[in-house]
Amino acid sequence: MKINFLTDSIMPMYLWLKRSKEDGVRDPDSLRQILSSDEYKVEFLRYGDKNLPNSNIFFDDAFDFFMNFDKKTFSNPRLEYKRKFFNDFYDNLDKKMGLVNIFQSISQEDTLYISKLLENGLPDSALQENAVFNIILIISIGNSMGWPYENYIDFDIANLDMIADKQTFLHVISHEIHHTIFNSLLGEEYSSQGEFLIHFAFEGLAVHFNNNAKSLYKKPKYPGEDNICIDKGTWDFFDEQFDELFSMFKEDLYKSESMTLEEVDNLVMEKYEQFEFTSLKTDKKMEILHYPTYYIGNHIWGMIDLAFGKETLYKLLKDPSDFIETYNKASIKMSDKKHLL
Repeated sequence: MKINFLTDSIMPMYLWLKRSKEDGVRDPDSLRQILSSDEYKVEFLRYGDKNLPNSNIFFDDAFDFFMNFDKKTFSNPRLEYKRKFFNDFYDNLDKKMGLVNIFQSISQEDTLYISKLLENGLPDSALQENAVFNIILIISIGNSMGWPYENYIDFDIANLDMIADKQTFLHVISHEIHHTIFNSLLGEEYSSQGEFLIHFAFEGLAVHFNNNAKSLYKKPKYPGEDNICIDKGTWDFFDEQFDELFSMFKEDLYKSESMTLEEVDNLVMEKYEQFEFTSLKTDKKMEILHYPTYYIGNHIWGMIDLAFGKETLYKLLKDPSDFIETYNKASIKMSDKKHLL
């Protein structure tokens, strides 16, 4: 496995923002030139993906954001969510930029560490030795710490302070590489219920294997530090909601049997993949940094891995028809008889 770092877009955007901050000048022509670079083109391909919830961020949307991030609100939910984080980055520009040096490269030893995490969390044949991944570091519009697109992994510098240190960064890289391989692990066709379950596997397996995530009733994959680079406030909130959240998931799982695939996708997007979640115990709205699909997916799919291993897990990923029975057996084996499907 080879990992390249693409950093050419950092300095032009930093200097553009610095001029804005010090001189009050936001030159539109220079901004257009910056946003036309190859790294930003990858971003617009990613955020132009119609399968992403609340996405549809293109060149003109990004241009408008950078010209006006501190002057107005945005109708696109992803840009509006980004706005307050970006304003904090802008207000502390040089201090935040100081983090960049930590994350601009990794050693051969680091690459081997990432490979080991991926080998533990993927089928033996999934990770090819000659695979190449391009890490983009960019000042941009991303909502998360990093995201995958084809063989690119994008890290928005405005979000780097979410990553504690270099070691944590390795776990985040492995998480994103796991995503780039995920689709190759899937079957060709799914029932509506299978489609529902797959939505929870995408992030759930990534955090189980690469962030050593636990749930209230599932232990982490590895001994030592758990919940690596997972927002503690969000995860504690889900722990408090566990019984109610699991019951809601269970109800929707059985409802999904009679839905169309489109209805399933809409259900997940509207109910489980928003950055705001209403407490099922108190009705209080909570802003979350990870969707419920991360937490529930980590629990249900991770429980199967802990009980029966990744071979059984990935067999179910291709054909989830026996998922409920296998999960229930796993849950009982792992000493949780209370939360059965």
